[in-house]
Amino acid sequence: MVNLEEIERKNLADEISNFANRFIFKELSLNALKTLYLNCDVCDYRKLQYVYREGEKPDNFFIIKSGDFEVKKSIFFFLNLTYYFFFLFYFLN
Repeated sequence: MVNLEEIERKNLADEISNFANRFIFKELSLNALKTLYLNCDVCDYRKLQYVYREGEKPDNFFIIKSGDFEVKKSIFFFLNLTYYFFFLFYFLN
């Protein structure tokens, strides 16, 4: 007969082991790893779905278990139009 409690314990041990193998957590004790895992939420994201957008202040951090991700940074600048038109006029004539 399948013992559901034993299966859950094995799953918990596997997940904690997964955390322990990540360099950022390698110095944590087993108790700390267990506490960290038990306070986590597992989220799945689709391709091109935002986790959070630039300017938003996230209240958590993310651990990528599998897949790829991309970090984008927007760069805004103001252009002095007088200088720009002078530049175009000078080089186009």
